[in-house]
Amino acid sequence: MKIKVNITGYKRFLKKYSLFIVLSTIICGAAISGAAYFLTGREYVSESQLLVNLPQNEATTNADAIVANEGMINTYKQIIKSDEFLDLIAKDNKIDTSDLKDNIQIEQVENSYAFSVNVTDKSRKTVAALSKQISTQFKNTINQYVEVENVQILSSNIVSSDKSRLINLLRFAAIGLLTGFCLSMGFALIKENVIFE
Repeated sequence: MKIKVNITGYKRFLKKYSLFIVLSTIICGAAISGAAYFLTGREYVSESQLLVNLPQNEATTNADAIVANEGMINTYKQIIKSDEFLDLIAKDNKIDTSDLKDNIQIEQVENSYAFSVNVTDKSRKTVAALSKQISTQFKNTINQYVEVENVQILSSNIVSSDKSRLINLLRFAAIGLLTGFCLSMGFALIKENVIFE
């Protein structure tokens, strides 16, 4: 049994609606990616790396010091993200303390005693001020919470998160193009095959 497909009807359909389908696809893709561009603003991330040296006695081995430092990073995280620690910084920058907490990430630097404090904000100036204040306040007040020998601020830099923003815009553009194509094809098929009386 041979199956024959008559493609002349499809060719005629595509020729008739090709311009409408292409324009609708492009317009929908542009509209969705444009909306995403304006709704998702640029964000800046400031990363400060801090090194905390704990007090050691003669009985403390190097391995013990490594384990102790790794274990303390969760403690430092709880201190930095506490209301008591952040209240003054939040007031100085006219930010809600809970919002500031959400914008702070603390991670251990791989193969190191150090840990990093990442602060995110839409303003480059604000993110720089927040990062500096958090690092300085941690250095000056950590001994109120736990006994440490000293704290060193190793580095502080600001990067724009444009790469992740570009990936999101491309994702939204793809969604928009696919949505536009599906809607225009559906509309064209309905118009071609459904008779309205």
